[in-house]
Amino acid sequence: MELISLKKERMANMLNCKLGCLPMKYLGIPLSDNRLGSLAFAVLKEKMGRRLDPWKGKHLSSGGKLVLTNACLTSLPIFTMGFYLLPKSSHGGMDSVRGKFFWQGAREEFKYHMAKWDTLSRPKDQGGLGIINTQIMNECLLVKWIWKITKGSNDTWYKLLEAKYMSDGNFFSSKCKGTSQFWQGLHKVKHLFKWRAMHKVGDGSLTFFWGDTWLGQLPLKTLSRNCSDFVKTPLSWSLTASLMVIGVLTFGEV
Repeated sequence: MELISLKKERMANMLNCKLGCLPMKYLGIPLSDNRLGSLAFAVLKEKMGRRLDPWKGKHLSSGGKLVLTNACLTSLPIFTMGFYLLPKSSHGGMDSVRGKFFWQGAREEFKYHMAKWDTLSRPKDQGGLGIINTQIMNECLLVKWIWKITKGSNDTWYKLLEAKYMSDGNFFSSKCKGTSQFWQGLHKVKHLFKWRAMHKVGDGSLTFFWGDTWLGQLPLKTLSRNCSDFVKTPLSWSLTASLMVIGVLTFGEV
């Protein structure tokens, strides 16, 4: 153990950094070798509560509180939400702080909430006030990562992810189980990306006949499970099958 400690100190001196241990924070983001739960993200709610202190005693209109809610309170968890898919309890805790501030201000005086928070979080053209829904924002920030990954890059961050998770260079065929919490979060929102993204088949190397969604909302391996069981590699591109425009499957020799 002493040799390991000496080696760590020598490497820290070479890199001019301090020794640390997990769990820890880096640039305000919690890091751990284990899965982070709602307790690790409770600091986001606490940050919102501390931000309300300077506003106590100030007479703010509803419009002013709306601006502060969107511009200030909602912006606090953006950086963390860009890396982790937060639990629903974390979003609920942040919504309680924002809702309390919007209806009663920074004071402790109780006031009834005249509408549900889900209603206020709707766009203005749908009867809401345009308050940002943190859960939707969280999913959008992670979907943006998928977009950057599918486009590819020569930067270090992409080469690192490709070497660690994408042996074939394809995000959608990469494994989810046993990976980091960040990578698992991307896989949980990848269906949102597929709903609106357009994929070019090209040479078929990154296209999966059974695993991709061609018509409707489900992949062919789910719609025709009995047929896909006959194929040895159901997730690979198969030239022995074709998808008709009308949605009828015709099979050749399998």
